[in-house]
Amino acid sequence: MQVLTTARPRVSPQVRFVLDSETRDPTDVAMYNLKEANSMVEEFMLLANITVARQIAQAFPQHAILRRHPPPPPGAFDGLNHALRAHGFELDASSSFALSDSLDACTKPADPYFNKLVRILATRSMQQARYFSSGTLTPADYLHYGLAAPIYTHFTSPIRRYAALPSTSAAQHARAHHGAPLPSPQVRGPDGAPAPRGHHPVGSGSTRSPRHERRD
Repeated sequence: MQVLTTARPRVSPQVRFVLDSETRDPTDVAMYNLKEANSMVEEFMLLANITVARQIAQAFPQHAILRRHPPPPPGAFDGLNHALRAHGFELDASSSFALSDSLDACTKPADPYFNKLVRILATRSMQQARYFSSGTLTPADYLHYGLAAPIYTHFTSPIRRYAALPSTSAAQHARAHHGAPLPSPQVRGPDGAPAPRGHHPVGSGSTRSPRHERRD
């Protein structure tokens, strides 16, 4: 059963390292073998992130920490497409769905790593995903191109991403208040006193969140 119809799987495959049992030095590298259960869990995680993003953006229209991925700029895939045409392929970046479909088509039965290489190079041709505060952009610019999602945040990985912690807290407050907009949080300085208007120290309401991963 297809649960999530908006987001698409990431285009770049994951790798894993084999470590020496004594020295812990890497001895080999291999592709991570994704199973159907992995895809199901990933879809539920994406759906949770999208749902929470909508909820906290409604409750905190000016201060919700979201994550956007701008579409590739014009010409971003020109170099890659020039190389792919020699193999009879071409990427269509008109939308994330079109890009995903054209990536699926870049296969060579005699070369199982060809498609993986194309996906890695395609990912490198895209822009970085960025954290931002919901009040700094219009909803039309919230788009996450890589996931084909109109709005997105990091909520399901608080042990890996600091940004998931304030998203979790915001979701709890939004749920407690039944989704009604809440008063803006008071930004405070290092001494605990209210900070001057317009002052946003890093870690206390700043939109300068770290970027932990390239695309999602």
